[in-house]
Amino acid sequence: MKRTACVVAAIVMCGLAGISQGVEEQDMESPPLVPLPATVTIRPGLYTVPKEPVIEWFSRGQDEGALRVAQTFAEDLQRLGFEPTVRGLTARPYGVPFELGITLDDALGEEGYRLHAGDGITIRANTERGLFWGTRTALQLVEGGPDSAVPFIEIVDRPAYAYRAVMVDVARQFHSLEFHKWMIRKLARYKLNVYHIHFTDDQSWTLPSEAFPDLPTKERHYTKDEIKELVEYAAKYHVTIVPEIDIPGHSSVLCAAVADVVCAGKEPGNVVCAGSEKSYAAIETLLGEAIALFPGPYFHIGADEVNVGAWDGCPECAAAVQRLGLDGTGSLYNVFINRIHAFVKGKGKTMIVWEGFDPSRKPAVDADIIVEQWWNGHVRPEANVEAGHRLINASWAPLYLVHSAVNPPEIIAQWHPLLFGAGVTMQPVNAMIKLDAKDKVLGTCMCSWENSEASEAGLCFGEGEQLDGYAAPAPRVQAFAERAWCGDRTDAKDTLARIRQLDKVKWPVLEFADDGTMLLPVANAVEVKGGAVVTSWPTYGEHAIANAFDSKDDTFFWSARAAQQGDTFTLVLDKPAALKRIHIATGHPEHADDYVHAGIIEVSADGRKFTTVAEIAKPDVDATLDGKEIKAVRIRVAAGQPWWIIIREFVVE
Repeated sequence: MKRTACVVAAIVMCGLAGISQGVEEQDMESPPLVPLPATVTIRPGLYTVPKEPVIEWFSRGQDEGALRVAQTFAEDLQRLGFEPTVRGLTARPYGVPFELGITLDDALGEEGYRLHAGDGITIRANTERGLFWGTRTALQLVEGGPDSAVPFIEIVDRPAYAYRAVMVDVARQFHSLEFHKWMIRKLARYKLNVYHIHFTDDQSWTLPSEAFPDLPTKERHYTKDEIKELVEYAAKYHVTIVPEIDIPGHSSVLCAAVADVVCAGKEPGNVVCAGSEKSYAAIETLLGEAIALFPGPYFHIGADEVNVGAWDGCPECAAAVQRLGLDGTGSLYNVFINRIHAFVKGKGKTMIVWEGFDPSRKPAVDADIIVEQWWNGHVRPEANVEAGHRLINASWAPLYLVHSAVNPPEIIAQWHPLLFGAGVTMQPVNAMIKLDAKDKVLGTCMCSWENSEASEAGLCFGEGEQLDGYAAPAPRVQAFAERAWCGDRTDAKDTLARIRQLDKVKWPVLEFADDGTMLLPVANAVEVKGGAVVTSWPTYGEHAIANAFDSKDDTFFWSARAAQQGDTFTLVLDKPAALKRIHIATGHPEHADDYVHAGIIEVSADGRKFTTVAEIAKPDVDATLDGKEIKAVRIRVAAGQPWWIIIREFVVE
């Protein structure tokens, strides 16, 4: 929403309800808010919200932005059991002072707000958008419904990043209009302001088209009226829809339906022609139709994973290479992006592409195109920053949700938008690429790829039961939203505790060591002689855990992935034993690096509280004990590494 001098607004929820002022300040607990506001001050006292609250609104000048926010707020309160009334600001004859100051406060920026709860709840902001985010905090404060007791509280808040997105892939798994509305409300609850929808891919084309009526996939596309309804609903919740049409790759459906875009190269039919004027004309027609449907400032054209070899052998691509003086058809990749950018920019949009093009190749891709980093292997984020691009952090580790290939909330809560995980495996945050150029990171996006509509609630928000083929439900979006709004200013452990308290959601919670290190979830639990082993490492092939306890040189346990910070391998004895020595032999002559390069050996008398007895920095380690009774012995990885782990022998005496 554009800021003007007349969009300075305030909203107040009031009603003659009970006020308690005899509460000691030290007895008051901060309510579980997600994301956590920038500053929260609790004072003695409680305000009890009535069932029939009045929502008064005021906007400077003739603007009715605050009225729109008040009306949406009222609808959301009704879902909680309230019966609110909306009215413009009035003089109140009773003695409950609901102050509605209008202040041009530059400290609040475009999305900031101030919230005061005392003898009512007052929210102020510079903009309609900021005012709306304040109502999302108010909704969390009154989550309990009528007669909710809200502590006297002062909040000043604004986001760390402007672009806070979740992406859903409807090209591979179609999602209903009602799902999208539900998702928009969920995003708004956690102050996420962008809904990126991947509308097209090799599997289907889900947008309408009047110019090419055979293009939309039958029974798997939206109508213009449905898109209009979706856009209007998103605007009501201050969520911007970013549409994505994925070109020039990922275009099998497009090439099958629109002959003009088909390339005459080696592999016709899966990559849009980058040398043909007919191809560009058809693409511009399609993009023009789509751009007209979405009023937001951004348009995404995908543009990753392009098989540039498909242009080899195409006469028109060859002619374009010669005409433009390029060093080969591979350079048409950059040409295509710039050509489409000129069109999109001419329509008043800022264009986004996925990481994939080579910023060092000529011609240079236009610097005002935003690059969404996802793999951080095609091109590292530093290279795109050096080329002048702003970035969106959508790093697969930890932000991709793909069936069962997901990260737990604990890792997401330790991450922040200046950390870029490379590749697809679960990574500790200290192994990620850290970018120091915060001004070049517009924001971040969590991406749900290839997932069914039924699975989204569990994968994203931790709701419902686990579905076959999908990871266990967990509040991944909530943890992500905290980082998107707060950056790195809040603590991971506190973040997860607030999520648990606010949303009453349960998930396979990870534990933390005494030094604060997060312990990765258990992947294996097996009985061995004298006890049992639990470990975060999956087993590679037939190299079972029991092999580490069989006293044989030619057998061993082998993990099925590289060691990560927080990995553990714990022997839990059937009964406590007076131990004097621990011997752990790792690595293997044929795999010399497959040992813990940085770790510790810990022991515990009760299986819960552990004490360090030795450091691990070489394949074979011994620890001498004093004969005290020990219940559990644990290997814990202190730093991530690229090598897997072999444990030849694990001996306790």
